[in-house]
Amino acid sequence: MDYEEKNHYIVQITASNGLGDSLPVTVHIVIDDVAEIAAVLEDFAVNNVKENLSIGTVIGQITVLNEGSGPIKLFEISGNGADRFAVDQNGTVTIAKSLDFEKQEAYNLKVKAKNQAGYGNEVNLIISVVDVADVVPEI
Repeated sequence: MDYEEKNHYIVQITASNGLGDSLPVTVHIVIDDVAEIAAVLEDFAVNNVKENLSIGTVIGQITVLNEGSGPIKLFEISGNGADRFAVDQNGTVTIAKSLDFEKQEAYNLKVKAKNQAGYGNEVNLIISVVDVADVVPEI
């Protein structure tokens, strides 16, 4: 059944028993519309993210190629180190936890968006971290 083609059906049903008695009834079937098109994203990569940036610093914006059926409700990041970053409902990528170049120089993550149709395609979210001197030399 397809809501866009027909959203209401009327069916006549007749039930009968072993004695030959029957009773016709009319059944109304109403079809609900559901979102069918998931969001489509573009791969995201950002280089030169300094390891000493503050939590909450914006490092980029995910490009939504097609919102699909309805607005995006949330973005979900996955992969090793995904908890170090956050993506808000608008696709803005921020730092959620401190970064340390000496522990991890790059993050090869995945991100997907969810709208009324569910989750869309999963794309790359690649973030390269730049070393910042931990100790300032004295002269």
